[in-house]
Parts: sequence; structure tokens; C-alpha cells
Amino acid sequence: MIRGNKIWGGQNGGVLVYNGGLGVLENNEIFDNAMAGVWIKTDSNPVLKRNKIYDGRDGGICIFNGGKGVLEENDICRNAQAGVLISTQSHPVLRRNRIFDGLAAGVEITNNATATLEHNQIFNNRFGGLCLASGVHPICRGTEIDGLNHITTSTTTTTTPS
Repeated sequence: MIRGNKIWGGQNGGVLVYNGGLGVLENNEIFDNAMAGVWIKTDSNPVLKRNKIYDGRDGGICIFNGGKGVLEENDICRNAQAGVLISTQSHPVLRRNRIFDGLAAGVEITNNATATLEHNQIFNNRFGGLCLASGVHPICRGTEIDGLNHITTSTTTTTTPS
């Protein structure tokens, strides 16, 4: 358990969870790191809850190589790249996060990855709220993206005003 810390100014990332790593990061401030605030890689499955991940010089959270994890009730903002980047066969669950004011996409999903997005608020990101590579089909339930309510099944996406 990593709880109640300030993790900042790293010349690489703030926190790295890898090689099947688990654990809980809760109520931390993770900011101003040269790379991602949090890296989740190679089949790792941590829980990130009620953290503030901001002002990163790269992405907020990067999930690669089969990474999973539950990201819940985090504020992810003002990062130079995607607030959450999900790639290469990864499949996290994002629930009740606020992802905003980023200099790129709020959530970017690429390279045969997917995600379950539940009741998030994604807004005011320079390159849009959700950036999907061709063939990527996330599951969205009650997630608001720039004021619109997105509901996605495995084959269709519906957008309705909030």
C-alpha cells in the first residue's frame, strides 16, 4: 500500500508497477515527473484510488503490455500527453475518474488494447476526450465526455446530450 505521499520531480516516471505487480496506490499526489506519473506494465493489476496525478511532462497514467488495474476516483489533469494511455493488449477499468485539462487526449487507446470506462468525467482536453485507434472498442457506461453521455457496447457507440 502506497498512501498519502507526494511523488514528484522524478527524472523518469513517478511510480512503476510491472511484471505482474499488484498493490494499492491511494490518496497520493503524483506530479511533475519527466515520464508518466504511473506506469502499469507486463500483466500488472494494481488499484489506484483517489490520487491526484497532474502536471506530468509526459502522460498521466500509461498502461502497456497486458496491464490491467482499476483506476477509481482519481483526478488526472494538466499532463503533456494523454491523461490515460492504454496500449498493447491492456484492459484496465476506469471508474468515477475526472480526466481534464490535458494537452493531448483525455484517454487514448491503441494497439489491440481496450478498457471499461464507467461513470468518468472526461473534459477540456486539447485533442478530445477519447482517442481510439482503428478496431478499438472500449465499453463505456455513464461516462461523460465533454458534456456528452457516451454509452458503448462492443459494436456501437451512442452519444446523447447530458
